[in-house]
Parts: sequence; structure tokens; C-alpha cells
Amino acid sequence: MSDFSDIIIIGDTVETLKQYFSYNKDCDLSDIFFQLSRKMKIIHQNGMYVPVVDSDHIIVDNGFSFNDMSLSSDFVNDKKRNIEKLAKIFIGAFLSLETGFYDLSQVNDNWLLEHLDEINDTITADSYPRDYFDAVLLTHEDDYYCDYVEKIKNTSSLSNTLAYRKVLSSAGSKYYQDQSEMPVSTIEKKSAFINYLFYPILILSIVIVCFVIYICFSF
Repeated sequence: MSDFSDIIIIGDTVETLKQYFSYNKDCDLSDIFFQLSRKMKIIHQNGMYVPVVDSDHIIVDNGFSFNDMSLSSDFVNDKKRNIEKLAKIFIGAFLSLETGFYDLSQVNDNWLLEHLDEINDTITADSYPRDYFDAVLLTHEDDYYCDYVEKIKNTSSLSNTLAYRKVLSSAGSKYYQDQSEMPVSTIEKKSAFINYLFYPILILSIVIVCFVIYICFSF
């Protein structure tokens, strides 16, 4: 079983996420969302769910966590609802935090779906995970944000590997076959240098050939 010692019951002195957002306008929303998603995943892995997911029932106490959890009698739907509610909270945070946090967790689903494109177009933050929110709210995928982040990291690593292989498959690739650990940027610089020298060498070769032919016919 996982350790749930950081999930406590709200008391008068415990700060909620709503209170935290009221004075933290420049916080790292992606990191907070990641922490809560990972803790929600642990709760679900133990066959439990979070009864109420909103900014009044998420606590800030040496990190971010949920104030309560319960055994689930309808785990599939409870899990999906938990993930969707958490996504709504953070769409609201990305949308409204600078002007005054507005919790979208209780907003009517139909209204949110009707305005999701408009909301997506309004949010300009580079860290805003539009693809993730579309997947959770439009196609109802039950993916955790923490898993989505890991997939992005793995995809990024794969892209770098593919970019390197693409360089190896181009003209002059034999020059790099022994340099499997060389960064892509270094390879690209050397490739550009080779291309830069190619035409001057070609022109010089043509001039030499023409000169040799001229000498031969002159005598």
C-alpha cells in the first residue's frame, strides 16, 4: 500500500488551493497540476477515489494534496470524474489566475464543451497543455496529467534520436558513423561545413581538369 500520510482532513488552519491561488499569481501551474495528478493516481491505484475535487477541498501543506479519500463502489466512473474535475480546476486557473482565480470544477459540462475552443484560444501560456485537456474533456480519456508529461518527455527524446538518424542517412553519412554519441547540433554544424566546402572544391577540380586538357591539346 502507498503512503497517504500527506492527505489530511481540512482544519481551520489549513490553507486551501483556492486561498493559495488568491495571492499566488505567478505560481507554476504545471508543477502543481503534476503533483496533484500523481497523488490522485496513487489514490486510484489503491482502489479509492476523491469524493470532492474542487479548490476548496485541495490543501496546501508542504506540497499540494487532497483533503479526503474514500473507497469507491463505482471505480471506473469515479476515476474518470476525478480526472475531469481536476482538469477543470486547472483550465480555470490557466484562464483566470492573473485576474482572479475562478474554479471551473462545478461548471456545467455542456457549457464548458461549447466554450472549450474559445477558452483554448484565449489562454496563451506556453505551459498550457491544450492537447491533454482536449483528450480528457472531449474524448473522455482517463489519462493522468503526470503520465501525459512523461509521454511528452519520451516523445521529445525519441525526436532527438530520430533527428540524429536522419542526419546519418543523408549524403556524407559515413563520415559520422563512428560518432554515435555526438549531439545532433554538432553533427549539423559539421554537415554544414562540408556543404560549404563542396562547391569551392568542385569548381577548383573543374578548373584543374580544363587546364590539363588545355596543356595536352596545346602540345
